[in-house]
Amino acid sequence: MARGYLWLQAGAVASWWLCLWLWPATRAAFAVPGWPDATLLSFALGDLLLLVPASAAAAATGSTAAALLALGAAAYATLWCLQTSLQHDGPWLATALMVAATAGTAAAARRLRGAAEGPP
Repeated sequence: MARGYLWLQAGAVASWWLCLWLWPATRAAFAVPGWPDATLLSFALGDLLLLVPASAAAAATGSTAAALLALGAAAYATLWCLQTSLQHDGPWLATALMVAATAGTAAAARRLRGAAEGPP
């Protein structure tokens, strides 16, 4: 189940960025009103070079270390989204999705860690 979630996350994050690049109008749902697109798009490199590959690596290998790298990448973006939403009353959709992704990644990492340690 953990590996399936991580595969889903890797694909969803990559697809989300593709959607944002191909259809710029979709950015409005995730951006702070009045802020330039560059603010939202500045997370692309971290997501595409850390979150997506780490999620895929953890899914493919069952690596707890890769899952923890994915968790760190997701947690950083989540905290940024939360702070931004609290300060500017939005974008709450981005914050909600990042909280869910971070919680899912944490649960997957925990499950992979438990599988690596074996039964008690």
